[in-house]
Amino acid sequence: LTLANCTFRNNLALADGGAIMIEDRKGKVIASNCLFEGNEIPNGYNVTRGKSAGGAIYGNVEATNCKFRSNIVVVEHYFEGADSVGAGGAISGDVKATGCEFSHNQVYAITEVDEVKPTADGGAVAGNFTGIHCVFTGNSAFVIGGPGISSGGALSGKSINAFNCSYVQNRSGIGIAESERNGEETEEGEELPPTVAVAGGGGAVYTSGGGKSQLANSVFVGNTSLFRGGAVQGGIRSAEDSMFIHNCTFLDNGVAADEKGAALSCGGVVRILNNIFWYTDAMTEELDRFNPVHISFEGALRNADENYPTPASAAPNIIKGGDATITESLVADLFLVSPAVLVLTSDPLFTNMVDLDGADNRWGTADDGLRLQAGSPAIGKALDPRVPAGANLLPNDTADLDGDGVLKEKLPTDYKGTMRVQGGFVELGAYEVGNLIPYSEIAVFAGSKELSSGVTRNFGNVQRLKRVEMTFTIKNTGTNQLGKLAFALTGGKEFMVKKVSYDTINPGASATVTVTFRPLKAANYSAKLAILSSDTDERSFNILINGKGVNKKSKKSGTKTKKPKETEEVTAGTGSIPGFFQAPVSASGAVTTVVTGADGEKYLTLTVVKSSSWTGGTVEVSPDLVDWYSGKKHTTVLEDSATLLRVRDNTPVGAGGKRHIRLK
Repeated sequence: LTLANCTFRNNLALADGGAIMIEDRKGKVIASNCLFEGNEIPNGYNVTRGKSAGGAIYGNVEATNCKFRSNIVVVEHYFEGADSVGAGGAISGDVKATGCEFSHNQVYAITEVDEVKPTADGGAVAGNFTGIHCVFTGNSAFVIGGPGISSGGALSGKSINAFNCSYVQNRSGIGIAESERNGEETEEGEELPPTVAVAGGGGAVYTSGGGKSQLANSVFVGNTSLFRGGAVQGGIRSAEDSMFIHNCTFLDNGVAADEKGAALSCGGVVRILNNIFWYTDAMTEELDRFNPVHISFEGALRNADENYPTPASAAPNIIKGGDATITESLVADLFLVSPAVLVLTSDPLFTNMVDLDGADNRWGTADDGLRLQAGSPAIGKALDPRVPAGANLLPNDTADLDGDGVLKEKLPTDYKGTMRVQGGFVELGAYEVGNLIPYSEIAVFAGSKELSSGVTRNFGNVQRLKRVEMTFTIKNTGTNQLGKLAFALTGGKEFMVKKVSYDTINPGASATVTVTFRPLKAANYSAKLAILSSDTDERSFNILINGKGVNKKSKKSGTKTKKPKETEEVTAGTGSIPGFFQAPVSASGAVTTVVTGADGEKYLTLTVVKSSSWTGGTVEVSPDLVDWYSGKKHTTVLEDSATLLRVRDNTPVGAGGKRHIRLK
């Protein structure tokens, strides 16, 4: 189902998919620039089944620039033998999202029967999630009645991979009575249903085990859980679980006073690299922010790569209070490389603690308050001698943040879109200091001459059925990898592009592409070579190519001719030869001659008398004084002795054409 520029508002469903349901999730919804608002699976419609999912959409989703606002799932179940399960306040299904907003979506699971366990999963999304440039604000997953399970105020799934996202004031845990949620007053003396969250967690993000997850270049502010992991609950007890958290900023996240991990709780293996864990007040009236990181039963925490227990590199993090504030369950695995050096405790010095998302009220822009002031301890430096620049600890750009099609390069940008590595080191947290924008820039050369897109190059006259080559050099003069390289040649089959083995070029590096021309008959030919790349202003660099096929010179009928030797000289001299080019005679005594080959064609030949001062050189040939070629494909060595070097051009001089030869 493909949707564009659509609005789904205030729709209701009995069980699954308040606006859209894809049965058995066998297909998916592809949506762009759509609004899903106020769609609902309301309380009371499904009291016997006990399960509802997807306040807006039930099914797998691929969304671009969509908004999911105030969608809700409410499940209330009173019958023994089945639990009360609600999932995905906005979406229940696997999601790939780019530039989407998820705000104030909710999932509630309610019961007043002790034997029924309420489960609320994924306030915005319940399912595997892959996303970039998304905003999650005020989403919640709540249970009412209990004991119950509440997981992921914003996201809940086996695998969560999100880059350049914000998570603000999302919540998981204990809800309020239904009457209060609807703004009604309870009767005097009425007791509210008891509610105890005994599992789950993750005020913003919860991963349920069995998958690999990654969070990078993101901010987590004011998220809360009444179980564990005020912002993130990473995995469950499984050796297969892993979560990488790279360059994220955590501020003022919290858990219930008796719970653990105000920002992060590690249930599986969690690696923290280049992050900031900070809070302003250790305690509020109901929340604990003092212990930002917790390792739960059979969980593990690392600050290094995967080569445990002898990692090749490690990364710093700022944790308020230091590693002493990290709490552990009885069976837990804490392995931090050089914590005295790599666990920093100083104030990160954010630029504006009053207006965190800046005057534009948009996260991920140049005025965000969680950027770093000058002098911040989070500004990159060589903290660990094994990590001189820190770049090796950045994750690969699997989400293609810069759109260059290169997924194996290191993370190229920070949260605000500027270069991730500036000044040689990686900053901690979501923001890099500096405003350099990464870009790739293509430059194409013929020999030493830089070309402009749309230029014409000419093979000149080429004998029919002979093959000649023209080589271009492609250079990346930008600061980011030049990716998505491909070559499209349009024209006759007489032109071909030699196969290349690369699709990216690093900054400052170059590569070559060769076009061959083999005319089948005497005629004029033309083609266009399009060099495609991730260069933003020259996606297609075009070169027009011409060439002319010519016939061999025929012998006169009935006339017997003596077959000339290939080395027979017909013109010689050290000055100019009419119709041809001779490079200036060098000190070594190079002389240009014209010979008639066995095929009757005329060829330029360069003869060098090797004197006692001879130091060697390369004979090159050219059709136009711009592109010069050498090697056995282009020249033939007729003689190379101690006293004489004699080299012939392999391309004949056609009628009206020119060939050039030189010693370099």
